[in-house]
Amino acid sequence: MTYIVTINVETCEGEGDCVNNCPVEILSLIARPPDIPAPDTATDPTKMATVSGDPAECTGCLACVEVCPSESTMVQEI
Repeated sequence: MTYIVTINVETCEGEGDCVNNCPVEILSLIARPPDIPAPDTATDPTKMATVSGDPAECTGCLACVEVCPSESTMVQEI
């Protein structure tokens, strides 16, 4: 099976748990661009998670999804 990971940047709270738990290290925290406002619940409104590696390298383990407090991380089978 093949999986792909995506991050909803509009709801990402910038906590970074998804980044720290990804076993294939394809997620990163980056500075939030000014044109993407942080949600009111953001832990760090200056940051957001992003897919920095090949999203198709996702193994479908759901480690990132399980720790995301805002449910912004999604893994889909393709």
